[in-house]
Amino acid sequence: MIEAHKIAVANHDLPVEGRLVLSDNVLVAILAHLEAEYYEQRGQWNLEAGFGPLSGEERVFASVDKALDWIRSTLEKAL
Repeated sequence: MIEAHKIAVANHDLPVEGRLVLSDNVLVAILAHLEAEYYEQRGQWNLEAGFGPLSGEERVFASVDKALDWIRSTLEKAL
């Protein structure tokens, strides 16, 4: 089961909205909302850190739901 818990993530000069993503109570990812005006992908969600099968991935998603869909699919493929 994938869960996304709201948190604040330190990002340069201010905290931004983020999500701790757990799969069966195991931390698999940290997402951060790209809020600052200088981001080319402003309004999207960045995979700040991935763990296990998500390790080393660099991705940006249009929404939290899109990120969670990708995380779920990637974890299922790794099994």
